[in-house]
Amino acid sequence: MSDKNSDRVKRLGAGLSPGDNVRAKYGDEILEKYPELRHDTYTNAYINDTSYLSSYIKDITRKFEVDRVVETIMSEKPEWFEKFKNRYEELKDLSDQQIFNKLYLDQSSENKENYFDSLYKMVDAKTKSKIQEEVARQASPYDHVNVSDAQVLIRPELYRKIRLGLGQWSTIEDSTGYSDEKAYQIL
Repeated sequence: MSDKNSDRVKRLGAGLSPGDNVRAKYGDEILEKYPELRHDTYTNAYINDTSYLSSYIKDITRKFEVDRVVETIMSEKPEWFEKFKNRYEELKDLSDQQIFNKLYLDQSSENKENYFDSLYKMVDAKTKSKIQEEVARQASPYDHVNVSDAQVLIRPELYRKIRLGLGQWSTIEDSTGYSDEKAYQIL
């Protein structure tokens, strides 16, 4: 079995697993009452993967970009940060860490984007290219999110069989008139 198919089988098993041991052997009395429990053949449906672009991709990419630029400047180009800091009067009294925190965390600052854009403009083309490659790599898991991953569809008959096997299938109506069996018979 290929790794891809093995993964699908594991996902299907995990999706169908009720977390307990499902009873698979029944006495004649139960088999007479529920003859469908004799069947051991199942129909499987193939569910195509459905991928969508994450609705947060721009925000995520921007956060990775800020992170990479700040990390690069802190570790490789501290002189750029000094130039940047000297451009803004309101930043001169802040420590380097306070300014970096402002770039990262201060969501209420109207100038946050302007601070970052100003800092980013100081980065040379070669470094920008390196940063953009790293950001694209980091954001790639969010490019196409598989929204159908581990999705499992089962027929009501199999659901009933699993619940019967667990002893969780109600056949007697409760005070509201509901029972699993009554609902199943309506289907």
